[in-house]
Amino acid sequence: MKKIFLISCFLAAIVAVNAQWEPTNGPYGGRIRCFAKSGNDIFTGTFYGGIFLSSDNGTNWAAVNNGLTDYYVKSLAVKGTDIFAGTCGHGVFLSVNNGQEWVPASNGLSNLYVNALAANGAGMFAGTDGGVFLSGDNGTSWTEVSNGITNTAINALAVNGATVLAGSNGGGVFVSTDNGANWTAMNNGLPANARVYALAADGISVYAGTNSGMYKSLNNGASWTMAIPNSSSYYFYCVNISGADIIAGSNCGQVFISTDSGANWSLASTGQNANVYAVLVNGNFFLTGHDYFGIAETGDDGMSWTRINEGLQNTTITSLVLNGNDIIAGEQTMGAFLSPDQGNTWNYADMGVLNPVITSLAVNSPNIFAGAWTVGVFLSTDNCANWTALNDGLQNHFIHSLAAAGTSVFAGTEDGVYFSGNNGATWIAANAGIEGTPARCLLLNGTDLFAGIDGIGVFYSPDNGTTWTAMNNGLPVNPLVNSLVVYGTKIFAATNQGVFVSSDNGAHWNEVNSGIEYPNILSLAVYGTNIFAGTITGVYISTDNGNDWKDITGELPRGYINAIIIDGDFIYGGTNDIGVWRIPLSQVVGTTEITTGTGSLHVSPNPAQDRITIESGTNALKGQALNFYNMTGALIKTVVLKQEKQQVSVSDLQNGIYLLRTGSPRFEQKLVIQR
Repeated sequence: MKKIFLISCFLAAIVAVNAQWEPTNGPYGGRIRCFAKSGNDIFTGTFYGGIFLSSDNGTNWAAVNNGLTDYYVKSLAVKGTDIFAGTCGHGVFLSVNNGQEWVPASNGLSNLYVNALAANGAGMFAGTDGGVFLSGDNGTSWTEVSNGITNTAINALAVNGATVLAGSNGGGVFVSTDNGANWTAMNNGLPANARVYALAADGISVYAGTNSGMYKSLNNGASWTMAIPNSSSYYFYCVNISGADIIAGSNCGQVFISTDSGANWSLASTGQNANVYAVLVNGNFFLTGHDYFGIAETGDDGMSWTRINEGLQNTTITSLVLNGNDIIAGEQTMGAFLSPDQGNTWNYADMGVLNPVITSLAVNSPNIFAGAWTVGVFLSTDNCANWTALNDGLQNHFIHSLAAAGTSVFAGTEDGVYFSGNNGATWIAANAGIEGTPARCLLLNGTDLFAGIDGIGVFYSPDNGTTWTAMNNGLPVNPLVNSLVVYGTKIFAATNQGVFVSSDNGAHWNEVNSGIEYPNILSLAVYGTNIFAGTITGVYISTDNGNDWKDITGELPRGYINAIIIDGDFIYGGTNDIGVWRIPLSQVVGTTEITTGTGSLHVSPNPAQDRITIESGTNALKGQALNFYNMTGALIKTVVLKQEKQQVSVSDLQNGIYLLRTGSPRFEQKLVIQR
């Protein structure tokens, strides 16, 4: 008597409660908002990625978010050995052990949007959207100290001796000489209604970064002059001073550096077309924190720059696909990344385009297609090593979605669907009836093409997009259809109002959301008899055709799961702001031994190239259909088993992972095609 392993719905319900997700090692990058230095340690606060710490000058970073309940960190400050973090909606957090643990420290803060922090002796100032607050007891309590401030949206704070300065969002600079008890507007020389984003002081000079240039005061704000000549066309979001070294960050990746206390400045481009929101002088190096691209450093005063993002997992993943055993991830602003080892390492796939916003990926091996916002479609035939733009005839380069099979490629754009019959070499519009509407998702099921059209619903075309028919019976009004997948003979649609299933090729839809608390569904994936849904709050699994869903989010720290793939060993989730995470498939679905008394199914070689041998070990499978399913659940191939040991050609299968399944007796086996 032999044994096989089948999925246990009962165990799935149990392990779902304790699902243990872990971050893969990338892709790395981040949306940086602030820096702080404590001894040899550097802290950085990010946009919804929390706080990261480097103890080796930025070579490596590690998340230090234990106790932090708001991962949008706008400000950091150090007072002695204590570290303060200001968040966007949950006030101030305090760490007394170098970031290893954070505790709330917001008692008395009437506004919890903390844009700036600054220490002044035993006190700590907090600049919020609702004024300035002062704590004299290490954040245990706060008192508002905004008397005289007429614009209470405070962006920046600085302490210069006994003087405290506050930069406002449209009211210029306010100055206090009595520890915040009273404030006076001091804007002589500043532009009218200046938005002051940054302040820094060195005991003599005060620098103010505004929406109209960088300014300097030698008298604690009584008067201001332009600090950087001809800089009025730049927005300055940050400035940092250490001795004679000054660095100021601006829009579009531009920074200004002075090594002689502001007497002379040089303009340097970091090579990243994104705003620089944080800067730091770190010994002989200057660090810049970008929106989207993480951290870069220069040791030659801006002549050359190096990204230092190792461990900085603050990326937004828009799409995930498998190409054989490789995982390819599309990132919101940095392009594509490839992992050959299940996420243990990621390699940047340079597309030759500055800051490509990858929105979609499709694989028809060896062809890998990438859709990018504003720059169209790209093709790689060598596993992401090289890319070629394919936009001949593509009138709209704002790509939402892609689908590919054979030599056919479809692109969902802001202006409906485009079709290529020659692997993207040329394109024609396939928009009859849906022109001018965004095609958010596409699904190819044999010769049937489905498109999710923003605000309208699902459309069906049997003729490569020449004609389209609305298929919305049972769907909600004006849905956003984010994903479409095939599961056997059923089609599942992920919408902003839940999951819907059709058993008649889209003619009718039924809602299947039981168990999903907030049914705003972003992504779907199928593996075997399991359907996975990525939502704005986490990940769910259904083992019964979507009738019931179990929450398997576990300790995954953030929702917004934009993409899901399964490689047979792991489930991978592409997230907003925290990169790619994974969890062992066996931990989620559970497995249980079932003795059949009728043998087993063995496939060799595995991985395979062109031919496999199937051994059933039993006559019970004679005449049975052996079905080949891809990872989206689509039926790709069927073979009738005629004997206990049988050779089958798989030369018609693309590289990838397939699930082989019989009916009754039921057997399942994973097959990898790798050439």
